[in-house]
Amino acid sequence: MLTSVLTGEVIRSEKRRLSSNTNAREQAAELHNQIWIGLRAIVRGRTLAEERRFVAEARAQVDKLLERVISFRVEPGPSNALTQVTELLQSVDAAERLWPHRKAMMTDQPLYASAEFQRSLDTLNSWCTITKSLQMQLQILRNWTGSDTLQVSAHTIADATETEVPDLPAGTVMDEPTFVERIMKENGLQNTFEKSTLASLSRLLRRAKHDQTANAEQFASMGLPTYIGELELLIAFPLNLMEQFLRLRLEYAKHLTDPTMVIVDQLMEDARTSLQFATRTKNEAIDLTTEAPGWSIPSCIGPDYDKVILQTLEFYFRLLTWKLKGTSKAVYFKEAEILENEWSFISKIVVYIENGEWECARQISKLHTRLLLRVLAYYNSQIYAPPKKPEGGLVRWYSRVMDSVRLRARRLYRFGRHYHMRMENSAEYNYSYRELPALLEALAQTDHCLVYTDTLEAHDTYLIVSSALANDPARIQQVVQYCTISPCEVYGDESAADRYALILAVPSEYFHWEGAVLEAPMSVQEVYVKMGRVRIVSEQPNLLAECKRAFLACLGGLDMSVAVMHRVSIQSVNIQHQRMKRTAHRVHPRATEIRRRTMGEPNRCDLIQSAYSFSVEYTQRIIRHMEQKARQSLTRYMSQLAVNWVTFVCEDCDHDDRKTFRWAVNALEFAMTATRGQQILLMDDEEFAQLRVMVAGCMSLLITHVDIHGARSSFEARAAELERRQALEDAMVEEVGASPADAPATAGTAGPSATGQDAASSTLIEVEEDEDNGEDRTSRARAQIDKELMAIYSIISAGTGIYNGEESSLMYLHDLEQRRARQQQQNHVIGRVLDNDRPEDRDLVFLASSSSNISLRWQQGKYIGGGTFGTVYLAINLESGELMAVKEVRFQDASSLSAMYKSTRDEMTVMEMLDHPNIVSYYGMEVHRDKVYIFMEYCQGGSLAALLENGRIEDEDVVRVYTVQMLRGAAYLHANNIVHRDIKPDNILLDEKGNIKFVDFGAAKMIANNQKTYGHATLKKPSKDPGMNMGTLTGTPMYMAPEVITGGEKGRKGSQDIWSIGCCVLEMVTGHRPWHNLDNEWAVMYHVATGRPLLPDASQLSPLGIEFLKCCFNRSSTTRATAQELLSHPWLKDVQMTPIEMATGATGSTTPRTPLGTSTTSSAFSESTSNASLPSAAAPSAGSHNSKGAAKADQ
Repeated sequence: MLTSVLTGEVIRSEKRRLSSNTNAREQAAELHNQIWIGLRAIVRGRTLAEERRFVAEARAQVDKLLERVISFRVEPGPSNALTQVTELLQSVDAAERLWPHRKAMMTDQPLYASAEFQRSLDTLNSWCTITKSLQMQLQILRNWTGSDTLQVSAHTIADATETEVPDLPAGTVMDEPTFVERIMKENGLQNTFEKSTLASLSRLLRRAKHDQTANAEQFASMGLPTYIGELELLIAFPLNLMEQFLRLRLEYAKHLTDPTMVIVDQLMEDARTSLQFATRTKNEAIDLTTEAPGWSIPSCIGPDYDKVILQTLEFYFRLLTWKLKGTSKAVYFKEAEILENEWSFISKIVVYIENGEWECARQISKLHTRLLLRVLAYYNSQIYAPPKKPEGGLVRWYSRVMDSVRLRARRLYRFGRHYHMRMENSAEYNYSYRELPALLEALAQTDHCLVYTDTLEAHDTYLIVSSALANDPARIQQVVQYCTISPCEVYGDESAADRYALILAVPSEYFHWEGAVLEAPMSVQEVYVKMGRVRIVSEQPNLLAECKRAFLACLGGLDMSVAVMHRVSIQSVNIQHQRMKRTAHRVHPRATEIRRRTMGEPNRCDLIQSAYSFSVEYTQRIIRHMEQKARQSLTRYMSQLAVNWVTFVCEDCDHDDRKTFRWAVNALEFAMTATRGQQILLMDDEEFAQLRVMVAGCMSLLITHVDIHGARSSFEARAAELERRQALEDAMVEEVGASPADAPATAGTAGPSATGQDAASSTLIEVEEDEDNGEDRTSRARAQIDKELMAIYSIISAGTGIYNGEESSLMYLHDLEQRRARQQQQNHVIGRVLDNDRPEDRDLVFLASSSSNISLRWQQGKYIGGGTFGTVYLAINLESGELMAVKEVRFQDASSLSAMYKSTRDEMTVMEMLDHPNIVSYYGMEVHRDKVYIFMEYCQGGSLAALLENGRIEDEDVVRVYTVQMLRGAAYLHANNIVHRDIKPDNILLDEKGNIKFVDFGAAKMIANNQKTYGHATLKKPSKDPGMNMGTLTGTPMYMAPEVITGGEKGRKGSQDIWSIGCCVLEMVTGHRPWHNLDNEWAVMYHVATGRPLLPDASQLSPLGIEFLKCCFNRSSTTRATAQELLSHPWLKDVQMTPIEMATGATGSTTPRTPLGTSTTSSAFSESTSNASLPSAAAPSAGSHNSKGAAKADQ
């Protein structure tokens, strides 16, 4: 069967097919070869036969060339190595061109395909490529700097004959800026190191090191020289540039006195960027100069590089100190958050700065101490010198002060604890000279090692390390000089529990060591130990307790007392650290002083109880981390606090109040804790006697509140029932005019239940806000319910005629529920209970009472955009079915809720006034306890900034239409005494019909706690003065008017908006933002203050349009044209109106569509200070826009 298959027709036909395919491929290859040889002959002007003969002869010589490549070695002579390698590689390229492709050459020349040849060829190519790249890069830098040695700080001299300078005689020379100064003006630091030549230089150097180490043996065997000279210059160049850049910054800092917060923030951002690039450049240089096979480059870091970085770090802390000195609420009540953010940044870079960790630790401790002192000074000033007649009374004043101090103190304490855990890595024990020999012997027997450092011994101080560190001098120095190592190097290594160092202060005549000795000369600084003490230093702060246990276990039965439980090993840092701890001890509520000053004030007990609770909480927190001496002082204070607290409960509190029982329990528990054990001995006889009397009084109070077997509860219940019945009878007598027994007859004569209905209506007592009445809200509510129930009972008792008692009751209950709902809606309390004693609740009621606060049925749709200030969604009004944009803004910062609520309402008042087709309509807001929803018109056309991302608007008629609409919107605002002050393409939206809509009147920025764009829309009452005093720096710098930056004359009403409109027109015409060639806000502000933007050329805008821009960019705000005047400019004549304008008139207002169906007012609201994008529609965004250019403008 197999034979029949193999000899069958199927197998034979398949063999014929395969044979024909092979022949076809061979024929195709031959054809390609003929075409290739024919083309060579045509190009070289030869006949086909001549070209074949030439190729054959040349191929015969290839073997020698291949052998030459394999055995290549640089020959001494007139030509250098690069020339020899280049010529050889050119010969190889010429040989490769003798075949159609490399595969054909490998087939004909097996030596070419060998691994040995390919390795040699790759080595030569690698060396030649890197060498040429380095030389080219070096030449580029020489041309860039104008110096053969790449000097970046030297001034270049220009001859006046080459650069003509007017008013200077011939031959005069002038100094040009240094290279560093030119870089600062033209590119900026970030662009220079990330986006220009230095970025490619860094990649080239890393590639050079990789190739050199990978081919080190081949380079050496071929005699190829290394490019060390070029590498040293190239590696040192970024370091020199960075050093000179920092020096210029520091030179400027010397002349800085009392800067504004805007300048401080900008300088901090610059210093932060400088420190990041300086440390990154240093790390790259260290990595490049690290030795590797065939790679040995000396260190290129200058001797003053770390010193300059350290000075920059000191300047950064100086700026941070200025910032924290600010009195604005954004800083004053957020100092802990600011300090935490700065610490998270600084702690990551100081590990790469020599002595940077010490400087960071000292400065952070100093700043923390200052902040604690400021909290203490503020608290004392408010407690000991309150206003004469504070708003809401003295009790409310002290409550607000204490809430603020409690919040700030807790945050600072939390930061301090995290900070302490990163620094406290040592402890100290006492020893006597009599115990010293036994101590040294125990250490020697447990394999501890004495380290001779050549520095400590001169001060009678000796270093002994555990056996785990005995052979690692580098780690020993790291442990001894430890301070704030980054978290990634500190935590998680449990094996470090046996790696510790001991520092003993012993007179040399008493020190005799018989154990192992290690000679390790090292520089040990900032180490000071008192005589008679031994300090243990752990490698990691979180393992200090384990290290102490391991050390004490080595001593056997030797008893050593603790001198210092935990401290920082570096002396200068420890001084600041201990000062910070002592300051923290002084920050505690003055509960007794508050009690004395509020004597006689109503409702003071809750305040004083809160002060005592805060005192106890804060004291118990900090006492766990105090040293023995400070702990005794604090324990003494706790005993006095316990006496005062118990005295307050006994003497000042109402013993019949249920809250007093809880306060008494808390006070007695603390008194028991504060006087436990030997702590009671710290009290004098008078205090102890007072404590006994007051504790006895508290115990009596507790007994009177104990309900044995429920007897008191039953008695009180019966008494309450009797009182309720008596009150019911009194009400019936008063309202019906008869006793309960006579009520039916009287009611019957008066008509069908009429008297009962009137009596029920008259007995309904509605809840009223009475600020002068201190009655508890809950008690009043319960009294209201009881009286309403009495009224119902009277109706049931008087129910005669056509209505029986049950029907009357149901009708009354229905009427009662309706009136109660109306009353609660008027007071805005449905769904929750508001407490007027809480400031945030008062302000929330204040905001909710706004006329724009609405209630409607709506459904959230797709996500539109989001950013720093909130989230915007598409929404559907379920009552009208129309689309709208709803923005959700959450309230997060409790310390500034009052200001945010009031600012929000003020902004909504402005927005409700606006009603114009060129302003986004504002429909209203929905206020909740922790957030607010703002409803606005939904614009589908996107922002003008998004439109300009695709390029300039080439049709000038479109630009004219948009300009007219902007001017009409601005004219409407100015006529209503409103100045936008932040007009820019990001704040201009387009609806579905292409109409311009102004947005962003500042309300969102107020709600979101004032982020990037400065200030908000200002409403000013009409006055005789034609100008409007803004008073704040407001807007985006490249769209600002000169008078806004310089603070000069205010000029005509809305003049700064006219300048901004001119900037928008310029961007529409050119496709570029004003001053787009500048990437530094300070440079932009300088040019705005001293000049005007570059106008478009004639190919972009007509002469009338250029004349229009000149009117907008009039530098005098007093003569700059108004919006109404510019509408009459010749350039804007005969502009076709949009559909909405044709329907409503040229300048008149129109009633916007109101999807909510509840309000006809409109306003504008948007934000554009985030980098989030709007995917398809341009609803007013929550700190977002879809314009890259706008994102840069806001940076």
